[in-house]
Amino acid sequence: MARHKFKIGDNVKLVVRPMNDAKIDSFTVSRLLPAQTADRHDHQYRIQSRSTGVERVVRESELSGSAA
Repeated sequence: MARHKFKIGDNVKLVVRPMNDAKIDSFTVSRLLPAQTADRHDHQYRIQSRSTGVERVVRESELSGSAA
């Protein structure tokens, strides 16, 4: 099984664009989750917004690394 690309504490950005034109936020990885797809290559993460504190679950393919 492949390993997670990001680790807890990493700063990331969503690659997918929000449906509304809200400000694009930076997130911090708060938890590593297993893949939910049959191929087991698209791991999931719980991420937390750095500005609002709201958490959400996303797939690895929806994330990119962040320099800040």
